[in-house]
Amino acid sequence: MKFKPIFLAIAVAASSEAHAQSEPDAATLAYLRSKPFGDMTVVVGISLDKLVLGLDRCEGSYGFDPISLDILQPLKFSPGVAQPIAGQWTFRFKLNRCGGSKIYNVQWQANPTGTPRPAILPPGMSRANLALSLDMKNAVASAGLRSHGVPQECRSVRIVDTSVSMDPTTVTIDGMRREGVWEEEWSAQMCGVEFKAPICLVPTPGGGTDWMSKPCPR
Repeated sequence: MKFKPIFLAIAVAASSEAHAQSEPDAATLAYLRSKPFGDMTVVVGISLDKLVLGLDRCEGSYGFDPISLDILQPLKFSPGVAQPIAGQWTFRFKLNRCGGSKIYNVQWQANPTGTPRPAILPPGMSRANLALSLDMKNAVASAGLRSHGVPQECRSVRIVDTSVSMDPTTVTIDGMRREGVWEEEWSAQMCGVEFKAPICLVPTPGGGTDWMSKPCPR
């Protein structure tokens, strides 16, 4: 099996939550285009294939295409140290392998004494950050138990894909005009039952995001 990291361009993405964002500097871009980070991305992607899709490693080559980068905390580097000693970022990429591909998302936290630590976000194109995605995963599990015939004793939910089903727009909710509201569809599996759950996400004046486990008003 060969690793073939492909890292040509990065789009700086906007997060769904308020963060002190910054454009990546030259040192950050150099690190994110480096072979060590590319190898880590492929290794995490292989783990996610197993976790999300139940796929074992294939014999062909592995590579990835970057999709977007969200700098949550600026990366800092120390002279002579290859890895960042501080910083946090979210990286979305398409893992290419086995004649197919899958979009994965990872939130990385720099480690001052070693390699960065990954936190796994749901696969696909969701705009939710780590904290919000954990809440939404619970909402999806509740929807499965409530509306999709999942056995009530089931407590295991696996998110297999996410997509934006309505781009940010202005809608009326409970008689109030709310701006930047968007809708996502999360595909899940619980105890052998596959289903899709719509979620409406509503930005709040304080910079957070509320959500409803139902479609947004149209």
